[in-house]
Amino acid sequence: NGYTRDSARTSQSAILDRHHVEWLVHRTSSLLGLPPENAETPQVARYLPGEYYQPHHDSLDPACESGRSELRRAGQRVATLCCYLTDVPPGAGGETVFPQLGKAAVGGVRVKARRGCAVLFFPASMHGIVDATTLHGG
Repeated sequence: NGYTRDSARTSQSAILDRHHVEWLVHRTSSLLGLPPENAETPQVARYLPGEYYQPHHDSLDPACESGRSELRRAGQRVATLCCYLTDVPPGAGGETVFPQLGKAAVGGVRVKARRGCAVLFFPASMHGIVDATTLHGG
């Protein structure tokens, strides 16, 4: 599907062909107890040294048309699963940072990218109430 870029990120990302990763959608949906038809198609992001994704929320914004459209289709995003496909050497970055969680004095909660590991978080409740503390970037 090619790569996309936007002003919030300098990394490259690609939306995967759902037919090739349907097994992943079903496995993740089963893990979370959510219907697979509500899952978005998985994406892969690639970060080169110095690249980043600005802090953002994964919840959908009803103030913009794309957010309203997705809210009508499947409801609010209630779970995000980030799986790490590679290790990042110590001191080279590669962290997902949640600045509003944990102790602000130490920069919040930092999840180091380690191959085969994942971070699961919930940007909104099952009732669609957004959790602003899930602001994250990396």
